[in-house]
Amino acid sequence: MLSFELRVYKLRTKEALDFYMDQIYPRHLSSFPLLRIDTHGFWTAKEDVEPRFFVLAPMRRGKNPARVVRGCMQSTESTILIPSTSSLLNDVTHSKVLCMEEFMMEVLNVVAIIVAGLMVGSELAIAAFVHPTLDKLPDDVHLAAASALARVLGRLMPVWYILVFLLTLAEVVIQWHQSGRLPIWIATSAVLWMLASLYSVIALVPINNRIKSTPPPDWKTYRRRWDLLHRWRVVLLTIAFAFLIVGFVSK
Repeated sequence: MLSFELRVYKLRTKEALDFYMDQIYPRHLSSFPLLRIDTHGFWTAKEDVEPRFFVLAPMRRGKNPARVVRGCMQSTESTILIPSTSSLLNDVTHSKVLCMEEFMMEVLNVVAIIVAGLMVGSELAIAAFVHPTLDKLPDDVHLAAASALARVLGRLMPVWYILVFLLTLAEVVIQWHQSGRLPIWIATSAVLWMLASLYSVIALVPINNRIKSTPPPDWKTYRRRWDLLHRWRVVLLTIAFAFLIVGFVSK
């Protein structure tokens, strides 16, 4: 009569779990028959809350699982069960690489959040505070300030938009490569960043260029038009930023 022991191995990351299941444990299977150990099956849970590896090992009646494992470790064949020093070094190196990749991914997440958040906050401040304040100034002061802002932001914002899009795209590519699944929230965020950039080039940049170079007599009409279009852009950017946050939290 057989009894069964369920052994659970908890790994730090999914990548480490895959490496253990594909590279490390198969080495044990080849040596188990020499040690009179059977393995009924091993598996992982698809939607497990933690990266865990399960092994179901049958034990003959009267066998103590702890004694069986201890006997294996003390036997002359136990060296077969334990990887060589070079293999262990390779495993440790692989583990360090995984930790470094995880650390670099966290750094990328923080940088993406900071850069994107600052940009959305800047555009929101322009829509909610800067331009409404300029509207209360005399026309000559208003026009001079608006032209100066248009020149500065015309040089800065294109670079900022491109940087946010590239950071978000990098998140999509790296997470897709690591997990094999497309991160839908972050991918949607990247698409929205791209649409916001195209919207800016098509709708807002031409108005901005008119004001910063030679303002027409009806420049305030252009300003009101720009402010209206900019508010819609802020809405689009806010949604994109929210999707990015959700993507980081839910991954």
